Amino acid sequence: MWTAAEPRPGARCGAGAWLRLLPVAWLALWLAACATPRAPRTLLPPDAQQALLRDLAQFTLAGKVSVTAGQKREIARLDWTQHDEAARIRLSGPFGAGALTVDYSPQLLRISSGGETHEGADAEALLSQEIGGVPPFEVLRFWILGLEAPGEAPAQRSQTADGRLEQLTQRGWHIRYDRWMPVAASGGGVELPARVNLRRDDLALTVSIERWKL
Repeated sequence: MWTAAEPRPGARCGAGAWLRLLPVAWLALWLAACATPRAPRTLLPPDAQQALLRDLAQFTLAGKVSVTAGQKREIARLDWTQHDEAARIRLSGPFGAGALTVDYSPQLLRISSGGETHEGADAEALLSQEIGGVPPFEVLRFWILGLEAPGEAPAQRSQTADGRLEQLTQRGWHIRYDRWMPVAASGGGVELPARVNLRRDDLALTVSIERWKL
């Protein structure tokens, strides 16, 4: 027979057990908060944002990319890591054997897919086969940050009332910025693209960014 002095059968989470679990719960909440970067409360002025982003040495982003080439359309997960002029762009999904990794530097273009590696002209041929063209990797990092690329002046440019880039035509590509998001950066908060459309002839890339890290 159960008495008040004895624990009720099956009741194994009394006050003591809950107290022992509290540190674990707080740790889980803290780790979740650290894994999700908080949006900055204040943003730098547009000129200061552009200066910070142009001098940015590295960034990472994650999201999705939709690639449309003629009547063919593919959607893949996107993970992009940039270190100065070198980029690693990983597409996970329907390409090749399920994943395609692009390693770009001014000296070399390398494509890894399905256990095979292609470089130089062979890499460009594989990209043309898989996505219908070769994006201008040397300037993509500027466009994805919401900046004009250095060098050739844009043929067309427009911006919003608050100074953000709205549309840009440069190097034969048309870039349109649909959405932006606040992102924390060293030196202050900035607004970075959340959805970018890039088009040239029959090749269109739509990049939807879920997470930035500067």
